[in-house]
Amino acid sequence: MKQYILYFVIIVLLVYFAYNLYQHREGIQNKVTHIVLLGDSIFQNNNYVPKSKSVEYLLKEKLSIPSLVLAQDNAIIYDIPKQYNSMPLNLNAKTTNLYISIGGNDLLNLYEHNNTNNSKLFNMVWEIYKKTILMLIDSTQCNIILTDIYFITDPNYSKYIPMIKKWNSNLYQFADQHKLNVFKISKILTQPKDFTNSIEPSVIGGNKMVNSFI
Repeated sequence: MKQYILYFVIIVLLVYFAYNLYQHREGIQNKVTHIVLLGDSIFQNNNYVPKSKSVEYLLKEKLSIPSLVLAQDNAIIYDIPKQYNSMPLNLNAKTTNLYISIGGNDLLNLYEHNNTNNSKLFNMVWEIYKKTILMLIDSTQCNIILTDIYFITDPNYSKYIPMIKKWNSNLYQFADQHKLNVFKISKILTQPKDFTNSIEPSVIGGNKMVNSFI
């Protein structure tokens, strides 16, 4: 009887060690090897700061892994599929962190001459955003990381603050439902000095953002 118990204990220990070895190997295999940024001028601020101080340049300077910025100034949600499809096929892997920052320009464009209390426009943009992200979830192996919208400190844009709060709340719930991480840039860029041209990441803001990737 004791011999059977000993055999059982040995088997349990072997299974335990084999499982831990597998988990360790999975962790190594899933280690992030690349960062890809999709979206708008939050990630592609070359037009607003010196090139050597842009988010794109700082990522290559400070990160120990390769980065690729496919984001474009003035991009809207409809541009995301095209940006994603321009990503090299070899980067479509679980070891690639795919950051997406989009939606801000859609809201700015729609509400520039419309009442911000018009929730129909907001809901329309949000639905387009959801469908776009869900499409990416179905088509990519990358680790998708959503980005919320920062709160613009320029008083001229104060009418957008309630809308940004609602957007971020929706985004957090959506991310939680689909088990996605969120890059909370709203907690990083918070001071007037973090912005240039009122709404774009400044040199200081870009540095703060890139340091959050490290």
